[in-house]
Amino acid sequence: MEQRTEIPLVGETTQSCLQLMQWLESRGCRCHFASSCKDACRLVSDMRFDFVLSHFELPERSAFRFFQS
Repeated sequence: MEQRTEIPLVGETTQSCLQLMQWLESRGCRCHFASSCKDACRLVSDMRFDFVLSHFELPERSAFRFFQS
């Protein structure tokens, strides 16, 4: 069985990510949505992801705080 790529998408609303989410899922990815950096941090601490896609500009332009949990 092939393992699916797990991707959290971070944006203001699911609608803002809908087209990208549908495109990724049609290619076998499993997407998870977070509407804030706080929610994204919670997702990342609960699950293992291959990469994170975010619409938000992160403070200090770094995703380091996602990995501090």
